[in-house]
Amino acid sequence: MVAREIEAEIIPACERHGLGILAYSPLASGILASRYERNTPPPEDSRIRYWLNFPNPAAGDWARAMLHTHSFDIADEVANVAGQVCATAAATAISWLADHPAVSSVIIGPRALDQLRDNLAGFDLHIPPERRERLDHVSGPPNRPITGMLTQLHGGRSEHRAR
Repeated sequence: MVAREIEAEIIPACERHGLGILAYSPLASGILASRYERNTPPPEDSRIRYWLNFPNPAAGDWARAMLHTHSFDIADEVANVAGQVCATAAATAISWLADHPAVSSVIIGPRALDQLRDNLAGFDLHIPPERRERLDHVSGPPNRPITGMLTQLHGGRSEHRAR
């Protein structure tokens, strides 16, 4: 939910050609599982802290982007919907992703047994359409192609299919 840029071009291309998406990091390294707090440094043993301290500067840039206010706005709504459907935030985020028609499977990366249980529960969870729409709205993809190919293919006009 935090990184939906592929919905501008990649997912429509996959759908057009009958290809499925194998999605990874459905919890945005724990952001969507409510493992981090807004305006609070990540815990020392967390994935985000690991990437912030990684020698490659691009990893730190990625981690800082994950800690953006918008990511926490999405996480807040995931937690809100989770409460309404009697599930964990992790299960709710995974369900939202796994139920996307273009997604064939989701790669999960739990580090503990309780995280595995939360993650697996997401594959059995059904989020009602009106709550799914709220998650779609708060996490909406940017209305721009990421490669520029759509713009070139349509004579300078950008097309975007929102779901």
